[in-house]
Amino acid sequence: MSENRQMVIGWLMEPAGTHHAGWQVSADQPDTAHDIRHFAKMAQEAEAAKLDFIFQADAASIRPGPIDAVSRQLTYANMLEPFTQMAALSQLTSKIGLVSTACTSFWEPFNLARLASSVDHISGGRFGWNVVTGRHPMAAPNYGHDSIAHSDRYKRAHEFTDVVLGLWDSYEDDAFCRDPQSGHYFDPAKIHPLYHEGEYYKVRGPMPLGRTPQGHPVLVQAGSSGPGKDFAARFGEVIFSINGTVEKAGAFYEDIKGRMAHYGRERDEMRVLSALVVVVRETTQEAIDAFEDMQQRLHPELMKHTVSYDLETDVMDLDIDDYVTVDRLPAEANSSKSGDAVLREWLTQRPMTVRELYFEFCQSRSSKTVHGSPAEVADVMEEWFAAGVTDGFMLMFPLESGMRDFGRLVVPELQRRGLFRQDYEGNTLRDHLGLKRPEWKARPS
Repeated sequence: MSENRQMVIGWLMEPAGTHHAGWQVSADQPDTAHDIRHFAKMAQEAEAAKLDFIFQADAASIRPGPIDAVSRQLTYANMLEPFTQMAALSQLTSKIGLVSTACTSFWEPFNLARLASSVDHISGGRFGWNVVTGRHPMAAPNYGHDSIAHSDRYKRAHEFTDVVLGLWDSYEDDAFCRDPQSGHYFDPAKIHPLYHEGEYYKVRGPMPLGRTPQGHPVLVQAGSSGPGKDFAARFGEVIFSINGTVEKAGAFYEDIKGRMAHYGRERDEMRVLSALVVVVRETTQEAIDAFEDMQQRLHPELMKHTVSYDLETDVMDLDIDDYVTVDRLPAEANSSKSGDAVLREWLTQRPMTVRELYFEFCQSRSSKTVHGSPAEVADVMEEWFAAGVTDGFMLMFPLESGMRDFGRLVVPELQRRGLFRQDYEGNTLRDHLGLKRPEWKARPS
């Protein structure tokens, strides 16, 4: 491992942790799910730990299913709009990167390009757009659409992202001359309408906003299907890898980086981050006990509903300890192809109960999970990083205190081992990630 190579670390923020029973622990407090002061505190904790970025997922609907089961969880039930949220957090932090999700199936490219560019300007170049194609079946009707097939979503996403990149290059870097002698605020030769006419979109441009401090926001993506990996190889600058073993993470890493050459890209233009679920305490037993306390709070109806949602099949008729067999899975998954592949592999080997599927798949999506001491967590991170199967980690904390515990206990251990920064060395998200600022690119008209 290179002496100077250090981990990239991001955090998927959840106001009460990722555990479905997390909100119950703080039920007597004001609703933190839309309290910007609560998110500011979390963002500041991550910045104090010198993390590269915080990440906010999004959904354009609550989860489908029986309302009694749906009402037992915070996930997607009560969320701030993430671009607005990150713009606000940019004024309450100074260094940490800010990544938000937006869906190519339901947004218009012009609106997305303008919003993302605005947040990048407002934050001083710390913004990233997490590109998703739309997984949630209840979202499409909110935009007047029927459900969009997996393959069509990615075709649309390629054109959508091309248009956004073109709009972000509406002006050359030095277009705004502000020349009182000539009377030109910008050089008319350095503004470029897009004139895009494609299969899905017709966008003239230009966008009324100049290039950002980063050139354009960092493009983030997490697709693991064949089309998802091709999309990532073409556009992605930060990729989330959801693989629970070193071997699977290594295969994914080589696969996705190996596809980049086809699109004229170098391997170092992308950072692949492995999902890591962490509960850390001073001792292993304390970490185990803290997680088990949360497990005892789970309601069976919530567990059955979550399994139904993630498997794309209804198991509400089953008891929590009834077995689920592979023939229950749909003929073809329309949401997560990678998740479907994992489930088919597991259920082909042996039937699993609803409870087992919830605990072993739904809580972590088959991500690597560590419940332990600071040294144990750091050991796992160092093992994966040294093996060259990842460029860093996307952290998920089941417990609300997870970021504070990680910053207090694990970050100093990583720093002692020379695996993570002592302080920020730049100001933009690209600086933190070690990614070059993209040059302005002329688009064919």
